[in-house]
Amino acid sequence: MLKRLSWLLLVFLILSLPLGQLGRISLGEEAGLYLSDFFAALIVFVWLINGLGRRRQIFLPSFWFPYFLFLLISIISLVNALRWLSTVEWLIAGSYCLRFTIYSLLAFVVFNLTREESSLRQKLISALIASGIILAAAGFIQLLILPDMQLLAETAGWDPHRNRLVSTFLDPNFTGAYLVFILSWVLSRSLPRSFSGKNFYLIVILSLALFLTFSRSAWLMFGIVIAVLGLFRARWLLGLALVVAFCAYFFVPRVQTRLSGITDPADSAHFRLISWQRTFEIIKDNPILGVGFNGFRYAQREKGYFSFANPIGGHAGAGSDSSFLLVWAMTGIFGLTAFFWLMFSLTATAWRTKNRPFSLAFLAIIAGLTVESTFINSVFYPPILVLFWMSSGLLEDA
Repeated sequence: MLKRLSWLLLVFLILSLPLGQLGRISLGEEAGLYLSDFFAALIVFVWLINGLGRRRQIFLPSFWFPYFLFLLISIISLVNALRWLSTVEWLIAGSYCLRFTIYSLLAFVVFNLTREESSLRQKLISALIASGIILAAAGFIQLLILPDMQLLAETAGWDPHRNRLVSTFLDPNFTGAYLVFILSWVLSRSLPRSFSGKNFYLIVILSLALFLTFSRSAWLMFGIVIAVLGLFRARWLLGLALVVAFCAYFFVPRVQTRLSGITDPADSAHFRLISWQRTFEIIKDNPILGVGFNGFRYAQREKGYFSFANPIGGHAGAGSDSSFLLVWAMTGIFGLTAFFWLMFSLTATAWRTKNRPFSLAFLAIIAGLTVESTFINSVFYPPILVLFWMSSGLLEDA
């Protein structure tokens, strides 16, 4: 009974992800709750009751040690932040550490459930793919009814994107990264054969949505995914990707504009350099234990990086434009080392079983996400965090 409940809650969790900002309850300018937070917490609670309450054996995936080490260091850094954070600020930071813990424990839940019933693996993958289609469909609707985000920029502090698919995430970069996740799974189960039937239509819909985000970081992530899948599964995919990229560049003027804008001082790429520089300044002041998990917003405030009109930095104030630099700033050099160990352990697990479609897809995702998260803080964005840890639990040799 509890196992069936866990499965149903997992489906509800997956289908809540495309709600994005529509499924978020604001708790002030610095915090908020997603519908996925509720489902994830309930899933972990039910799973623990089922496992510990009935004294059932709980299986640990191969990456369990670096995972718990990183979690321990994160908690230590958070406790250390009590020295300079107020009680309210520390509780807000702690709530995000709790969210990370709950989301990451989904890997253990999924790993144990699929170990007991292997057929759940494909069902979960199908549900995740459905969530990507819903997100893409919502994005197409958004482009039709709200192509200009200027109104939301003025009233709610979002970036003023124009004629870009932002969907319910209200951010083209995170939307693009989510779509790349889903595309990698659809592509991996289609290769090495050519695309046909339902998979062909799924690839077309998801690829079109990804293209319309006009997100350079998401395009780069997808390019790396294509490279990995092409090298290990179907070399013809590399040639097809080059032809499509060539046509997009020469026949869609906005693609040229986006790529050439990297050197423009007014372009977002320039502001990423500023974000990296500021993050390094915070790291230099706190190299060992960091500023505490999710204490980065307050560290930036102390440095005077926020304007008088926006004293806590808005939606992007809690993060850096690099997930790895953010980990270093929050948890120090020990946390960064443990985090890299964790990523390496996951990569090694996927590599050992790369002949299986999902493992190869996850290997491609790890490679793409590693590069993409150098430019945006995608690793800690809640929907992507859920995707990442559920995917980790789905690895058959985990």
